[in-house]
Amino acid sequence: MRIANKNAREYVQRNEPFQGSNMFGLFENHCEFEPTEDSANWTQELIEWKQGRPYVVYSYGTHFPMFIYLGNSWYENSDKYSTSTSRQQSQAHPNEDTIKKTTKEMKELLQNIR
Repeated sequence: MRIANKNAREYVQRNEPFQGSNMFGLFENHCEFEPTEDSANWTQELIEWKQGRPYVVYSYGTHFPMFIYLGNSWYENSDKYSTSTSRQQSQAHPNEDTIKKTTKEMKELLQNIR
């Protein structure tokens, strides 16, 4: 969904895919969620589906992951890139404590789960 960057935090908080201006959030290892036909509780299936995939917020392409949500923890890129990316980090920052990692460490975290 296309949104204004100032509204990114609400999508990030819900781990919901979005497309902003040079910023986007998505699930890595993406495959579409498809509840089973006989599922009486598709909400629980969706929760379990999300838990196994990292939710990542990127700035200006996949070379700079700003935030990763994985295993009930938020990881934050501690590196500085540009003033516009710093503004995006502020706009998208989850309302939770984060574990700070460098860009290299963030990419390694994603590679280790692929």
